[in-house]
Amino acid sequence: MSDATAESLSKREGELSLSGLTSLSDAAAESLSKHRGGILHLNGLTSLSDATAEILSKREGELSLSGLTSLSDATAESLSKREGELSLSDLTSLSDAAANSLRRCNGQLEFDLDQLSISAAEILGSHPSFLKVLTYEMAEKYWEAWADFDDLDLGFILDSCTAIEDAAAESLSETDVSLELNGLRTLSDAAAESLSRHKGKLELSGLRYLSDAAAESLSRHKGELVLDRLSRLSGGESNSLLRLIAKGDCPFAAHHHLSVSDVATVVATLNELRGEKGVLDLRNCEKLTAEVLAVLSDFEGDLKIHLSQYSKQEQRWILKLPSTRRWRDGVEGPFVEVACQHCGEQAKLEFPDNEDNIYSVFPEDGNENNWDWTVCPDCKALGLTSDNDIGSDEYLSVEDVEQFLTDSDEVDLSQFSHLEDDAAELLSISEHQGSLDLSGLERLSTEAAEALAKYQGSLDLSGLKRLTTPAAEALVKHQGSLDLSGLKRLTTPAAEALAKYQGKLDLSGLTSLSAAAVAILRTNENVTLSEDWSGLPRV
Repeated sequence: MSDATAESLSKREGELSLSGLTSLSDAAAESLSKHRGGILHLNGLTSLSDATAEILSKREGELSLSGLTSLSDATAESLSKREGELSLSDLTSLSDAAANSLRRCNGQLEFDLDQLSISAAEILGSHPSFLKVLTYEMAEKYWEAWADFDDLDLGFILDSCTAIEDAAAESLSETDVSLELNGLRTLSDAAAESLSRHKGKLELSGLRYLSDAAAESLSRHKGELVLDRLSRLSGGESNSLLRLIAKGDCPFAAHHHLSVSDVATVVATLNELRGEKGVLDLRNCEKLTAEVLAVLSDFEGDLKIHLSQYSKQEQRWILKLPSTRRWRDGVEGPFVEVACQHCGEQAKLEFPDNEDNIYSVFPEDGNENNWDWTVCPDCKALGLTSDNDIGSDEYLSVEDVEQFLTDSDEVDLSQFSHLEDDAAELLSISEHQGSLDLSGLERLSTEAAEALAKYQGSLDLSGLKRLTTPAAEALVKHQGSLDLSGLKRLTTPAAEALAKYQGKLDLSGLTSLSAAAVAILRTNENVTLSEDWSGLPRV
């Protein structure tokens, strides 16, 4: 994006989405720092220099930098000085020094603390955005309120609390009703000892770390125990913690390297405690070694494991384990969920009886369709595979749009197969009049659709092969004519959205459409469908 364009965009009022930008000059940053009136999205930036961070720190209001995965200490120090909400939701690497700087921010912080190191998460967890301590007084008030409903099967839902006082844990331990404390980030040994005496269901899904002493205490808890986010074991996979994982609803959330002894301990504990009712969830683990897999042959319960990372021979071996047979029979429901890499359509994968065909997919409507693993049947029918993408890689950028607006004869918009979101935004606010020929586009993001919907003139998007429901809901706000004649398939929800379009809408290329979708579209006389659908009258 040129510095002049940044200067022009900075004068717009309201939310400004520039997430298509992958780089930002200091001059452009200086202009954008003056933008007011709404959130500024710069989620396409994957790196930020210390100088640029210092400039952006002067902007007041919400700032989203969710594309960044790491921050230098100097950058964090600069951003800590700004006023307003700061979103860094994709951050995965942050030093303790940087966390201490960001903790001083005056505005709201948006982080995924579970992606950070435990020490950084604990530091940031003390920021007002995340901290809410469950005190003894609060626990007593919950007791008093619950006393009025003690004849009902109610529990305490305290998920908003991120920390708990030892005295509050002692107070809550006296109840046998369900306790939901999923917001807790830390748990002291004393609090764990108190909660271990609680006799109802205990949910602690927010905990990522436990000491050996806390794990030993919680392993004595008599009711159902949920610890499904535990990601670090103190002291190197101690038996008390492994036993706790086996006892509770606690899959190996981030235990990527499991030893034979670790799995053997959990298998033995599960067989001892639960037998055939035990569940061992290894879906979040990296590929297990042959030695670890061999231990699983002794497991008597249900095994949950993603097969996609294993060879066909290993998959067949896993499918023959007693612990996976009930999954193969479909008794427990879907085993793996897959999504088409081209259109995003999702489906549920279950195991067939025929081991020669490892994968079969059963979508929600119950009709069996065979996928090319990450490619749905419809995209496969268009010639798309898991090894190629839709069309070429010609992206229409902000620079191309700037050149087009300067001299429309110099740039042929129809040659581009992809449209950057910020380029669509620039087209929408330009003074260009007349039709826009974007017939080369083969896919359209929701953000780009929202921008194009604001364009005052006809739109030719006849090259689109698929259209998501959110994109359809965005385009329906466009005023003018809209050519979507290249679409071959349209979901019923997308048809419901497009049926509300007020201008001329060309959908003459549709070849796959439900009867309900046809009936909905034919309620709008401005919608053009193929004569193949003429048998259904307008409603």
